[in-house]
Amino acid sequence: MVRAATTGMIDFDRFDPWDMWWWKRMRWVLDELDLQQTRDVCKAQHNHWVTIASHSNLTDESFDKAKANAGSAFNRLLKATYPWLADKIGEQGTQTERQQAVDDYHRMFGKPGDPQYEAMIDTLWRATQKKLSPREKAKDRARRRERREAQMAERDRGQG
Repeated sequence: MVRAATTGMIDFDRFDPWDMWWWKRMRWVLDELDLQQTRDVCKAQHNHWVTIASHSNLTDESFDKAKANAGSAFNRLLKATYPWLADKIGEQGTQTERQQAVDDYHRMFGKPGDPQYEAMIDTLWRATQKKLSPREKAKDRARRRERREAQMAERDRGQG
């Protein structure tokens, strides 16, 4: 409300707490002010991501990420500019790559609390918590030592 008063959008000198029409107009003005601020932020975000996408040293992955984030910011800008078309604009492009990856993971493996997810975690836990006997540990160490020595010998042959 302070921003609305300082910009001159609302004149609080004429405030009447019993006038319902005044309250309605104030709500409209505050909603419009909120939309203006959202548009300004979305423009800044979109410009930021487009600028990053134009950098010449980007990898394919970072370019795709910048492109997705620019598209997401642009869709938010369109929704803030045309709120009556928000359902037609849809959610396409509003998700960032990270959100999409999380959604794909949840679709594939489930969420914590889902039976399939809990079964997967239990299976993984049992597989990683297997206790080795001292003899198995010694065999495993010997196997790793032999593999490491073979790799070092292979590397030495390649250099010589």
